[in-house]
Amino acid sequence: QLIQAPVPQTKLMHVHPDPHELGSVYRAEQLINSSSQSFLQAIKDVCLKESSAWTSWTKNGREYYMSHASLPNQGEKLTNEQVIVWLRDRVPRDTIIVSGSGINTGILHRFYYYGNTYRTQLAPVAGSMGYGVPAAIAAKMSAPERNVVCVVGDGCFLMTAQELATAAMLELDLTFIVVNNGVLGTIRKHQERKFPHRVIATDLINPDFVRYAESFSAYGSSVETFDEFVAAYEKCEQLPGLKLIDLQIDRETYIESIMPE
Repeated sequence: QLIQAPVPQTKLMHVHPDPHELGSVYRAEQLINSSSQSFLQAIKDVCLKESSAWTSWTKNGREYYMSHASLPNQGEKLTNEQVIVWLRDRVPRDTIIVSGSGINTGILHRFYYYGNTYRTQLAPVAGSMGYGVPAAIAAKMSAPERNVVCVVGDGCFLMTAQELATAAMLELDLTFIVVNNGVLGTIRKHQERKFPHRVIATDLINPDFVRYAESFSAYGSSVETFDEFVAAYEKCEQLPGLKLIDLQIDRETYIESIMPE
């Protein structure tokens, strides 16, 4: 469905800069100890000489990726997609983007282009909720000179939101964008798929996130439109310390968007 051209047959390779990682995750026919950059440079000439099938396959894949990462037609209501597309064109390319777990994370990974600098993405491998806040704190402590933005769902944020106290104590310069739709989206989607209209324990009763942020002496802003978000983020860029933007995503529109077809 994605790519119609046949894929040239090759051996399954595992390329990794750490020799101890080779073969530790999955079995491969050929193990290669190399950085990605060195490996791609070494095979560049070989790939350029490949058949037209390879050329067509890579071209189709690139076109599909760019199309998939293009913003679909949006209505008037604020969406997570709008925010992510704006961020990818706005923030410095070495910005560390931190995410938690949840269906909104898929939107982030679909639409955001990670920079050409190493270590620009932090996300939980196993989908662990509550990852975003402490990971953002760790990122800023490890790279204080770099911009760190945490995009996190409301349910995921609330699992470790108390760690704003740690960030405040350390006087960290961090921006949190909370996708506030009032529902545990991933679990809700699974329930709707297997048991349509028979959902349980996925609705959230959220606090006032702005007042919560302000209780830690952070800047907080609640936004309901895209223009309000842009204004709030631009203000965050001018302020030191902790900042939080509460994205008021329409709950019913969101639930409708994740309903199975």
